Amino acid sequence: MKNITKYTAIMMFAIISGLGIIGCTTAIDAQKNANKPVQKDQKEANENSENSENNENEGDEAKEGDEDEAKEQSSQASLEKEAKISRKQAEEIALKKIPGEIIEGDLEKEDGKLIYSFEIRKSDNTIFDVEVDANTGEVIKAQIDDDEEKEGNETNG
Repeated sequence: MKNITKYTAIMMFAIISGLGIIGCTTAIDAQKNANKPVQKDQKEANENSENSENNENEGDEAKEGDEDEAKEQSSQASLEKEAKISRKQAEEIALKKIPGEIIEGDLEKEDGKLIYSFEIRKSDNTIFDVEVDANTGEVIKAQIDDDEEKEGNETNG
């Protein structure tokens, strides 16, 4: 019986020691693995931070674009107050000269004169620049768009 007790004691010691070794190994592995997710999380945090900074920069660019657009609208409104004819009247005058579709238009000061500038696309897709004096309603210019003319020369030449 002493042998069984001794044997049991040895087995219990071996089991306890083994669990201790296994426990130490498991604790070391757990510690190593615990560092990996931290590194991964840190890497993801860095990437998220970079993405966040990029998004903030895009937001700044969008804000600048919005500010520029607001300034442009304010400038247009200010110029329209100075004009003797309305934009609608200027469009009608331009379309009488060059029938088509207005694809772009704005009011600007050129050499101290207030001018409505329009790009008009005719039915054959030719684009014309038309300028109308914002005070007199006189058509100052009606010609094929310079960019359109250059593209035509490149294609033909």
